[in-house]
Amino acid sequence: MKKTILTITMLIGLLGNLNCQDILYKKDGTEIKAKVIEITDSFIKYKNFDQLDGPLRNLDVGELFMIIYQDGTKEVFAKKKSTAIETSNPSVKGSETIEKSNQTQSNNSANQILSQPSQSISNPQIKKYKRFNWGLHGGLNFPKWRVKSGEENMNDYMPSKLGYYAGLFSKIAFNNFLSLQLELSFVSNRFDGFGHFGTNNYSSNVNGVLTLNYLQFPIFLKGTYLNSAKIKPYIFLGPSINVRLSAKVKGTWYDTKGNSGDINEDWSGSFNSVYIGLTGGLGCVFYFFFIEARYDFGLTDIGGTAKLNSAKVAIGFHF
Repeated sequence: MKKTILTITMLIGLLGNLNCQDILYKKDGTEIKAKVIEITDSFIKYKNFDQLDGPLRNLDVGELFMIIYQDGTKEVFAKKKSTAIETSNPSVKGSETIEKSNQTQSNNSANQILSQPSQSISNPQIKKYKRFNWGLHGGLNFPKWRVKSGEENMNDYMPSKLGYYAGLFSKIAFNNFLSLQLELSFVSNRFDGFGHFGTNNYSSNVNGVLTLNYLQFPIFLKGTYLNSAKIKPYIFLGPSINVRLSAKVKGTWYDTKGNSGDINEDWSGSFNSVYIGLTGGLGCVFYFFFIEARYDFGLTDIGGTAKLNSAKVAIGFHF
């Protein structure tokens, strides 16, 4: 599990680094991957992205068509500044002809860049990111006990049953690629039980279901790869606080003499009121709809010396 957490953390770091470059597009169609240092009226001062410790370079503003910055915003230098041409002819027709020629050449180069499908300029991902949004999600929950080596395995006599979870979230974006996500979810964990529920009054055969309901508060660092404005894969990792709402056992008991009855007991005293977990996962956004898979890893005991892990799959919408 430690390797999994380390891998997810490295992926988030890598995702941020891959998208921290500025891209300069010249009017002749040339693309320069760089880190812009300063923009003056006459020059763009920059360093090559693969030589950030290298020399500072200058590019004439007149040669530049567009800059796409690392956060996805763009700045267009569409019109080349006209060069003053002194002439004794008051009609200055020669100057107008030269300026029109330069403008036509710039427009042709710009159109050539925009027409290239492989360039990210034509990709709608360059749209400015939305700083705040929220949404709803819900799905299936597959819980599992985790016990120390050598102790009785609770999964043998309390195997998991399919549960569910649902909630809402709010996302705060730092840029197009990195954001902080806060969630509030209701999580239901369910387990089958045979002969291990109830008091001595039910010491005969027992069939029941243990239901543990929690209110979960996760906080995620979320990394998104902007393949396009409509389809966005992402990964996330962060801690969660889980507050117990209820712990109940429901079922039936019966003995060899034909006696039977119902069981409906509160087991809240057998489980801690709060436990801490670590959650990581991945998903993909399609327009306003998304699907995701996540894994909750219990860090503190849920009751006694047992911890709780769970795998979840979900669908959701964001607004």
